[in-house]
Order: sequence, then C-alpha cells, then structure tokens
Amino acid sequence: MPATLVCLDTSTDHLSLSLSHAGQTDLFEAQGAPTASSQLLPQLQQMMQRHAVQGGQVQAVAFGRGPGAFTGLRTSASIAQGLALGWGCPVIGVDSLMSVAELWRASQPAGAPRAWVAMDARMDEIYAAAYQWDTVAAEWLVCVPPSLYALPVLRDSWANDPAWGQADVLLGNAAQAFGERLPLPTSLDPARVAAVSRPHALGVQALAQRALARGEGMDPALALPLYVRDKVAQTTAEREAQKAAAQP
Repeated sequence: MPATLVCLDTSTDHLSLSLSHAGQTDLFEAQGAPTASSQLLPQLQQMMQRHAVQGGQVQAVAFGRGPGAFTGLRTSASIAQGLALGWGCPVIGVDSLMSVAELWRASQPAGAPRAWVAMDARMDEIYAAAYQWDTVAAEWLVCVPPSLYALPVLRDSWANDPAWGQADVLLGNAAQAFGERLPLPTSLDPARVAAVSRPHALGVQALAQRALARGEGMDPALALPLYVRDKVAQTTAEREAQKAAAQP
C-alpha cells in the first residue's frame, strides 16, 4: 500500500496540493501561487477531513523544492516544515523539474527517454535540466542538473553540442514562452514537444513515494528550497545587453 503523503508544489504561478491515503489521491489546484499560504492549509484541512486522516497518520510531507519562483519556493518549504514538525514526520524535497518529467512519464505506455525540462524563468532566462529514465532501477538519472541559463546560452549549447543537448522529449513551458527565439535541440523531433508544462503535486507525489521507500526522508529543519538564481533584479544596462545578445 502506498504511503500516506501530503505533497505540494508552488514553484510557479500555479499551485497544487495532493493527499495520498489508502491507495487514493485527493487533489487541489489553483492559480495564484503567491497566495498559496492562504489557500493550501484550508484545502488540506478539508482533504484530511474527507478522508478521516489525522496528522499522526501522515508518513511524510513532500514539496517541490525548486528551481522556481523565489516566493513560491519559500512558501512550499515553510509549509512543509511546519506540517512535518507538528505531525512528527519527515520531509522530502523533490526536484521540481524532475517532477515535470515524472508526470509526463506516468502518461506514457513504455520507453526510456532522455527528457529535457525547460521552464521560463522570466528576465530572458530559463530553468533547465536533463534526465534519463533508468528502466532497471525504475528511477530518473540526472544527466544535466537543474541550472539557470540565459536564453542565448541554452540556445547555443543545444545547437553546438548535440550530445549534451540530446533529447527524446522536451517538457516545460519554455518552448511556448520563447517560440522561435529558442530553437529545439537538434536531436529532437519537433513532434516530441510534450504538453506537460509545469511542476505538479502529482509528480512530486510519485517521486516522494519512491524516495520514502528508499529511506530518504529528512529532518524538517533541513528542508530547504533549491535556489539557482542568485540575482533576481537587473539594471537597465544589463537588461538591454541581454536583449541584444538574445537577438538571432
């Protein structure tokens, strides 16, 4: 029987929350991750009441730790920490980009793809990572760890290093957000740009179930967001220089 988990992701402008219990999953989704703290806890209380789940029954709280929006990541981490401390259970921090790959994989009949996940990070930048599904271990391997790329850097890297940019599928919203300014990896069939466009609690949940089975739950005090952007604002000159560099 799968573990009883509370899972959440607020790394984008879309928030999602799931409760997994007794083989069933209850799900809440909404726009407005900046207001997640005022929405998630009342919704979670309703979920737990519907399924007659007490806090002491929850075996772990999992959250999308990033990369993603600064405020959203802090919100997820703080809510997960508070719940886990109150319930006396571990926390599991999940790679938010990997959760996109996992949500896509769950909808596929078979295969062992190498997946790139690329998310619009605003300011002409992209959060991106590459993963390979290991069919033997039944787990994702990290080929290129989550990082923040300026648009022209990722574009040129995909074009100039086909082995590094190898992809069987491209996930996330960057292709839609940037259009022709972000040509696809040279190895990618354009038909393999998938519709899974953002991190989601269900992807977090699937990854967290496997992580908990491996004993990877952590002390709530150690649950920290993954920040890959050290600077969240640019000067006018920096923005203009980046725009000029991004021109094809």
